[in-house]
Amino acid sequence: MSRGKLNNFDMTLEECRLVFDTLDNLVIIDDQGKIKYLSPDMYFTIEAYNKKPVPHDVVGRHIHDVHYVSKITQGIERGEEIKTAFYFSSNVTNVARIVPLKKDGTIVGAIDYDLFTDGNILRDFLDEVRAYRSSGTTVQRNIYEKLPVKNKIPSSYKNFDMTLEECKLVFDTLRNLVVIDANRCIKYLAPSMYDVIEEKSGSPVPDDVIGLNIDKLHYTSKVQNVVETGRPIKTAIYNYDGEIYVSRIEPLIQDGAIVGAIDYDIFSSNEELDEFLTIVEEYNEIGKLNFENTFESMYDSSKKLSNIKYTINNIIGNSDAMKRLRGSISDISESNATVLITGETGTGKELVANSIHNLSLRADHPIIAVNCAAIPSTLFESELFGYEEGAFTGASKGGKPGFFDAADKGTLFLDEIDQLPYHIQPKLLRAIQEKEIIPVGGKAKPIDIRILAATNKDLLKLVDEGKFREDLYYRLNVVEIRIPPLTQRREDIPLLAQSFLTYLNRQLMKNIKGISDEVMKKFLSYDWPGNVRELFNVIERSVVACRSDTLQIEDLGSFASEVPATHLPLALESDAPLEYVRNQAEAAAIRQVLESTGGNKAKTAKLLKISRTALYDKLKKLNIE
Repeated sequence: MSRGKLNNFDMTLEECRLVFDTLDNLVIIDDQGKIKYLSPDMYFTIEAYNKKPVPHDVVGRHIHDVHYVSKITQGIERGEEIKTAFYFSSNVTNVARIVPLKKDGTIVGAIDYDLFTDGNILRDFLDEVRAYRSSGTTVQRNIYEKLPVKNKIPSSYKNFDMTLEECKLVFDTLRNLVVIDANRCIKYLAPSMYDVIEEKSGSPVPDDVIGLNIDKLHYTSKVQNVVETGRPIKTAIYNYDGEIYVSRIEPLIQDGAIVGAIDYDIFSSNEELDEFLTIVEEYNEIGKLNFENTFESMYDSSKKLSNIKYTINNIIGNSDAMKRLRGSISDISESNATVLITGETGTGKELVANSIHNLSLRADHPIIAVNCAAIPSTLFESELFGYEEGAFTGASKGGKPGFFDAADKGTLFLDEIDQLPYHIQPKLLRAIQEKEIIPVGGKAKPIDIRILAATNKDLLKLVDEGKFREDLYYRLNVVEIRIPPLTQRREDIPLLAQSFLTYLNRQLMKNIKGISDEVMKKFLSYDWPGNVRELFNVIERSVVACRSDTLQIEDLGSFASEVPATHLPLALESDAPLEYVRNQAEAAAIRQVLESTGGNKAKTAKLLKISRTALYDKLKKLNIE
């Protein structure tokens, strides 16, 4: 029905923030993906996922720079609600809802909030629904009693930057939200609730509802019960003429006192509930859901694993290339797909492999790294698959497990896969296809691992040369992650250098505060054939030599004088060494002129005495941004 202007919102910013803080793991972003609000609980949730503290000031940061696995931006990309977004980790299953924020038909942001924060709560909800459907009544267990008290963050944290108008837009976007004060009087009533209440009561709802007692307006509401008891109702089930609504009701608590309550829908129809239950059943059948562990177990586990080798936080860089890389890792982490990681020497392939594993459902189990180039060809089969007692002369008593056994339930990372002996390749292919291995001298046995492989070579070229099996290549390359060389993301060099300096200060007990402009210019002009590993090594040697509080040219040692000579490496292993050198020389010249013109491409082309079209072609060919 058409209505005039509703008077249904009477909230201060402080009251709006209290509602936001009460919702489970609420995140609000603008249309650029930048954080407008991050709930206190999310600081702890993100820390548990990332295994690293969250910055205190998150307002204005891109959500993926803070929470790498967040799916909230999908709400903006799709332009429609994602009713149930599942987040899987090795410890906890989270189920969230993602909704775009729209103003006058234009997307201005998105919200993401949890429907179920962990497997225990989801399991209890499923029990509740089953009980309701079998008896028509609900016990409404106080599931929240199993959760810790709401997490607190210091008031100095900057996590809220909203106007009242923006707060109201979020309120209007939440499903059938009702906010009441301690006297049960309405502070906010969602526009959609007018029709719901009228249908149930048979009486019209006045346009001005502010200050009305919820008992008199919506006599079947259960929100007033929470004001009385202070105990939240995780699953309040409403049945309106056969249509099931499942809502969540939470008390609003300020300084230990109950100042009101909120009631909002989790599911708003039979069809929506049935669709969710079907998805849950499907995920349960393939073993993705974790009904046992809670958020506390996830958080405790992250603390215990805080000294693990690498996580996605170690992938440093604000370039578009690195943002895409982190996004790809987040996208594939939940699956069991085999991944081929490609990139030049020193780009960080092992780091990427560990990041995938530590974001995956297998993170509680080991990742076993195997360097295929370091194992003699004659020992490869027994090292990989193990052997039984008496399998060959000299075999250890009782046999010996292989790398596959060591990686059980976890991840096997095969580095330098191009060095895998040809006679072993069909056996690896069979292990991947059949999900079983045959130890030397033994019988087939099942395995449960994920395979990650890495190479700095062109495997397809090796296939053409008959050195690598084509069928194995396609089995390994289900998903490919390509790591860009440092020359294609030069803008990350200052950030990497400072990060390495901070790390080395701790390791070498130094107190070097910065890097001089002269040194940074050297770093930015060099092409780093050894990539990130070479940059780290140069900084490490320089830190050892440094006697002041700033890295200077003299601290670089031989590197400073060698830069011109090594700036154009011959790369004799490449297909066309001379062409490679010409390209590197052109790239160096173009960068130098671009720097002198402040990035003005018209002036650069004029100084180089080439057309602007030719310059743009060279910029593209040489990967100069």
